[in-house]
This record gives sequence, C-alpha cells and structure tokens, in this order.
Amino acid sequence: MLKKRVITALILIAIVIAALFYLPSIGFKIFTGFFILLAAWEWGHLIGCSSLWHKIGFCLAILLALFATNYAAPLWILGGSVVWWLVALGWMILYPKGADFWRQNQWLKYLLGFVMLLPAWYGVNYLHDRPQGPALVLLLLLIIWGADSGAYFAGRRWGKQKLAEKLSPKKTLQGVFGGLVTAFVLAAVCIYAAQLQLGQLPFVGILILFTVMLSIMGDLFESMLKRMQDVKDSGSLLPGHGGVLDRVDSLTAAAPGFALGVLFLAGF
Repeated sequence: MLKKRVITALILIAIVIAALFYLPSIGFKIFTGFFILLAAWEWGHLIGCSSLWHKIGFCLAILLALFATNYAAPLWILGGSVVWWLVALGWMILYPKGADFWRQNQWLKYLLGFVMLLPAWYGVNYLHDRPQGPALVLLLLLIIWGADSGAYFAGRRWGKQKLAEKLSPKKTLQGVFGGLVTAFVLAAVCIYAAQLQLGQLPFVGILILFTVMLSIMGDLFESMLKRMQDVKDSGSLLPGHGGVLDRVDSLTAAAPGFALGVLFLAGF
C-alpha cells in the first residue's frame, strides 16, 4: 500500500508542477477546474447521493460558480472562507453533536460542497496570477505536502497522544509536530530558492503555521464528514490515496487561508 501510495504521489506531483510552471493563467484555471469538478463528482458519493442526475447537476452548478468567482473580490471570498473554517472548527470540537442534522439535510450537504471547493480553486488561482505566482503556489503545496507527509511518518514512528480520536484515530500530536517541522523546512528551501519576497520573517512564519493548521483542519473535517456518512474514501481514482477529494481536503482549507495571508502581506 505504501509503495502504491508513493508512486501515485510522485506521478501527481510531476503533473501538477509541470502544469504550474508551463501552463498560462487560463490553462492553469482549466487544469485546476478539472480537478475541482472531479472532487465535486466525488462529493456526491461523500454525501450519500445515489442519483446520477443530481451529481451531474451539482457538477454543472460548480462549473458555473467557478466562472462567477472570477468576478468576486479576493478579500470577500478568501476572508469568508477563513470565517467558515472557524465555524467548522467549532463543529469538529462538538462532534458527534450535529451528526443527525447533517444526515437529514441534503440541501446543507450540497451547499457545503460550494463552500469548500470554490474558495480552494479561487485561492490557488489568485496566487498563480500574482507576481512569482507559480512559486507561491508551489510554496503552498510544499507546506501542505510537508505537513501531511511529515505527520504521517512522524506519527507512525513516535505517535502516542491522539489529536482528535473521534474524528481520525490515527492522527497524533507527535505527528502534527513532525508535520510542522517538515513544512517549515520545505517552505524555507522554497522561499530561499525562489527568492520569494513575502515580508518580514516573523509574519512569514505565522503564515506558514496558520496554513499548516488550516490544512490539518481540512483533513480532519473531511474525516468527520466520512464518519457521519459512514464511507471510507471519497472515491477510488487515485491508487493508494482514495479519491481526488481525499487528496485536496487539506487544500480546501489551506489555499484560501494562505492566499488571504499573502494578500495581507502584500498590503492588498
């Protein structure tokens, strides 16, 4: 399983980096939009939708909304997403309270799909369109990948104290620390190699920490949704990883938060 997971990850990383640095802005929007639509299709499985037409309709609605977000003000869509994730944090803390309400309200499940997927797409492309945009997106991805991989290996080696046992029994505090260290190391290498000018060092460090915390929240939140719906993975498209949604869960929270941080560091 680990070998399959690593091979799939390496292939995905190569494809994403190639798209990141060689596609023009519109091409990158289409590329990332394709993955968002795959995640939207899997969202139907995650929320227990059995109707093919409902899934198709949801994907079409997401596609139209992607076009609409091009005209949205960055502060509103990115800031609104961060506010939502603060609400989501409260929901996770209170879990399993609210589980019955979730299961009984299909409209809420579809609405949440928009709230999670659209700001992630917008955040990534907002970064890509800025000066040194590809390097900024790469920095975001390295923070997320570092946090995820570091937590996985540190948790397997030293993990003892559970982080959120009700949501994800395998995640540990030791894993979080390992993920933080890995994310900071990879971020430092990327910032130095790309000569990124993000502002004063303390604020950059806070932004990296903030992004790691959001990525963990995104991961835990999808775990909570899967528990409430009693499913293991969002899909099976990616060998060793599950579905596309299982790979972008951290990004759904981290991308808008990181983009908002860059917006503030750049002085709007």
